Amino acid sequence: MHFNREKLLGALAAELAPSIRDHFNAVIECGALIEPPSGAFGPCFERHENAYEVAGKLLHGYEWKRIASVPEERRHSW
Repeated sequence: MHFNREKLLGALAAELAPSIRDHFNAVIECGALIEPPSGAFGPCFERHENAYEVAGKLLHGYEWKRIASVPEERRHSW
């Protein structure tokens, strides 16, 4: 199967926004950090900045922490 980068980016731009081309380049081709919003994994998690050591280098990223005040019923219904 042949991968056509321009067709893929054209389809993504038509469906999402023309700026997706720059985002695709930054994240997929250059390895930029993907930054989902705090509620991206449901109402019971929030994003916190964190740093991780990988191969002797400090990398900045995020971790998602459970919000204890969110009731179990809401977690399971999401």
